[in-house]
Amino acid sequence: MMQRLLTLLRPVQAYVAQLWKTLTVGWSDFWFTPVDPATLSVVRICAGFVVLYIFLSCAPERLNLIGPNAWIDSQAIGNLQQLGTESAEGTEEFVARWWGQSIWNHVHSEAAASALYWGLVAAAFCFMVGCFSRTANLLVLVGHLSFVHRSYVAWFGMDSILAMILLYLLIGPSGQAYSVDRWIRNWRAKKSDSPLPETSEDSWLANVSLRMIQIHMCVIYLCSGLAKLQGETWWDGTAVLRSLMGYELAPVDLRWLGNFSDVQLEWFSSLSVVATLVFEIGFAFLIWNRLLRPLLLVGAIGLHMGIATLMGLIGFGLIMITGCLAFVAPSSIRWVIGVLTEPKAASTEPALTETAPTEDVDASAELSGV
Repeated sequence: MMQRLLTLLRPVQAYVAQLWKTLTVGWSDFWFTPVDPATLSVVRICAGFVVLYIFLSCAPERLNLIGPNAWIDSQAIGNLQQLGTESAEGTEEFVARWWGQSIWNHVHSEAAASALYWGLVAAAFCFMVGCFSRTANLLVLVGHLSFVHRSYVAWFGMDSILAMILLYLLIGPSGQAYSVDRWIRNWRAKKSDSPLPETSEDSWLANVSLRMIQIHMCVIYLCSGLAKLQGETWWDGTAVLRSLMGYELAPVDLRWLGNFSDVQLEWFSSLSVVATLVFEIGFAFLIWNRLLRPLLLVGAIGLHMGIATLMGLIGFGLIMITGCLAFVAPSSIRWVIGVLTEPKAASTEPALTETAPTEDVDASAELSGV
C-alpha cells in the first residue's frame, strides 16, 4: 500500500521540482539577464532634461524657495522639525514632524544659495549629456531632494517620481551609451589603436535598474487608479471634466466644451473617466504582455501629453513618459536613433512585439523587451 502511495506521489514531486526550477530560473533571468544599456541611457537623457526644465523654470523664484529668507524660511523649517507627533490642543489631527534634510538648511546667504542652485543646474546638464554620469547622477539626486525638502511647498507627485528614477539610474551604467563618457572612451580607444566596440556591452546592472523602474511605474499606476476609486467624482463620472475646467490648472480655455449638448457632455465625461480608470489599473498587469505593450505605451504618451497640455502639468507628464520608456526594448531604441542619425545604416526594422524566445533563453527575460 505504501509503495502504491509513493508511486502516486511521484508525479506531484516531479511537478513541484519542475515548478521550483522554473520559478528560480525565471526569477534569475528576469532580474539578472545582461541587456544593452541603450534604453537606460535614453531614460537618463530624458530624466536629465526634466531636471533641467524644472530648475530653470524655478530659477526666477529660487531665493523665494531655497533662500535664507524664503517663503518657508529657516525658522519655519526649524519649527516643523521640532513638532511632535501628538495632536495639537483642541484638535483631533496629528501633526507629523518634518524629517526632510537639505543642504540649503545650512546656507545662510543669498549668494551661497544661488551658487549651490546653479551648481545643481550644471550637474543636471552633465547628467543629461552623460559627462561623469554616475557622479552627476548622485549630485542631481541629492540636489533634487535637498531642493524639495527645503522649499517644502513645492513638493508634489512629480518630484517623488523623479527622485525614484534618479535613484534607480544610479544602479545601472546609464552613461555607457549616448553620452560624453562613451565618446571619451571611444576617442581614447581610437587614439591608442584599440578596437572600437560597435555597441555598448550588455550589463546585468542595466537590467536590474530597468526592472526597478518598470515595477515602480506599475505600482504608481495601480495605486493611482485604485485611489481614484475613493473619490465621489470618479463614481459620478465628472472627475475628468472638473479637472479640465479648473481655471487654476488649465492653461487652455476649454469653456467651448459647454457648447455640447447635455447628452454629449455626459458621454464624454463618463467615457473619459472609465478610460482613465481602466488604463491606470490595467497598466500594471497588461504592460507585461508583449502584444499589448505598444498600445499601452502609446496610450501612456497620449494620456500624459494630454495632462501636460490641458492641465499645465508639463513636468509631471514628461517624467511619467520617461518612466514608461523603461519598457521599450533596446533594439527599438537603437533602431529609432539609427533612423534619425544614419537612415541608410538602419535598414532592418524591429518588430513591434518581441519574437518568441529561443530554447536557451527563458521567456521571463523577454517580458519587457530588455
